[in-house]
Amino acid sequence: MNKDGSLAAVRAALGRLEVGEPVTHGPLTLAPVTGLSAGPDYLIGADAIAAGLLRLEEHGGGVVERIIAHCDAELPVLLLDGEHLAGAKQDRILTTGVLLAPRSRTVLPVSCVEQGRWSLRSAAFAPAANHAPARLRGVQAQHGTVRARAGAERRAAQSEVWDTVYELYVAPTGPSPTGALSDAYTARHEDIHDLIAAFDAPAGDQCGVVAAIAGTPVVADIFDRPETLAALWERLLGGYATDAVLAGRKGRAVTPGSLRAFLRPPRDGFVHPGTGIEEHTVLTGRVLASCITWQDHIVHAAYFRREPGGGALQGPRYRARAVASEAMHVY
Repeated sequence: MNKDGSLAAVRAALGRLEVGEPVTHGPLTLAPVTGLSAGPDYLIGADAIAAGLLRLEEHGGGVVERIIAHCDAELPVLLLDGEHLAGAKQDRILTTGVLLAPRSRTVLPVSCVEQGRWSLRSAAFAPAANHAPARLRGVQAQHGTVRARAGAERRAAQSEVWDTVYELYVAPTGPSPTGALSDAYTARHEDIHDLIAAFDAPAGDQCGVVAAIAGTPVVADIFDRPETLAALWERLLGGYATDAVLAGRKGRAVTPGSLRAFLRPPRDGFVHPGTGIEEHTVLTGRVLASCITWQDHIVHAAYFRREPGGGALQGPRYRARAVASEAMHVY
């Protein structure tokens, strides 16, 4: 399928999504999403790691913005943007989703979320208990979109990731010896856990979820099959809950209509090659929707609220600044 056809097909598929009745606990509202159809089979990253079919390691002696994925699985392996990977020389999060080819070696773009450590803690990375919070994922998505549209590698500006981790997560939760995002989870573990436990697990044909924090829709994760959402539920919800707990306020009521409006696919968009065997279809407007597509199916669609000033994403000045940040931090 050509790129115009891919854009049209993705918009049409996203336009058929249905949003169920929202449920609110404290500052977090979740609503079920249905409507995507399943494509070919794949494995989930955490399951592949647990089965010994996927190993994520430092790139050579270690490069802040790169890690290596060694995949021995017979099926493709799905890794999401915001996968929080602990260990090795410093904790990282993936800057973009990827579908790894079977029996492959792939260099993955990552961001550091532990600024103050550069010492080997383990030979390989392991999935952290929680996915990266929505606001941090949104920062990465906006930077990655600018770079991808300009023809550069889709990754984030490391300095802005560090600033976001510190300002939104580390500073509000107390001191952290290494400036680690994981320390923010630890500091508010009880509150985050209680909020996670307040929500029922997805059921039936629910393949996605849209989340609002303090009354404002901020993120959605939608998959091609309910089994994927169920497998990733607690880790994703941990990321949403982290933002919600730190927001600390309830906000206004959330209606199904406002959540449906959040999921309305923007008109502007482009398609670019993925890091693995996937393609990425990106739609930008009131929200940023980033979709992993493979064999004419959406495998994962992630929606993020555009932050104030996000219109600069289309501007050449912002784009030039993002591309100029290409220099890698090598330790």
